[in-house]
Amino acid sequence: PVSGTETFKAEWGPGGNLEWALAFGPGIYDPLNVSAPSGAVFDGHLYLGTDNFSGCEIWRTTGGAPGGTSWTQVHLNGFGDPQNQIAEAMTVFHDELYVGTLNSNGAELWKSTDGIVWFPVMTGGFGSAPNRAVTDLAVYAGALYAGTSNPVTGVQIWRSIDGSVWDLVVGDGFGDPGNTVFNA
Repeated sequence: PVSGTETFKAEWGPGGNLEWALAFGPGIYDPLNVSAPSGAVFDGHLYLGTDNFSGCEIWRTTGGAPGGTSWTQVHLNGFGDPQNQIAEAMTVFHDELYVGTLNSNGAELWKSTDGIVWFPVMTGGFGSAPNRAVTDLAVYAGALYAGTSNPVTGVQIWRSIDGSVWDLVVGDGFGDPGNTVFNA
């Protein structure tokens, strides 16, 4: 049996047929990486974020080849907190790479200008520990949006025009606190 996640990439084969090839695995060099739920292309590299009980990891293709099969770990151990178990969401905004995590003490949001050095943007679930995960990040109309999962009061959507200051735009599960998981 396979231990850890495997990642595949599509390639054009002989005769113009699309074929799938193993990009890396199992476990992205760590069998504790059970999945890679987030990814983004940033600065010429493909980045993947993992689910790991010891803390999420961030990996990227080497040599500036988004389609490459050679990978380098650029972050480990959940940004210094193993409670950041899953790198749930990833996107690029204003030439910076953002990663949202699942953390039982409140979701966190991290960013990097080079894909190697990371800075906290938000910790503690936007001031509410039940916001356990930033499960989606999207850029729309010049703003960055973050969707959270919250099992107590329902999902929330937060918005920032600069990546630093955040405003709540939707709360309480869109009027139904039973809407607890935000997946887009």
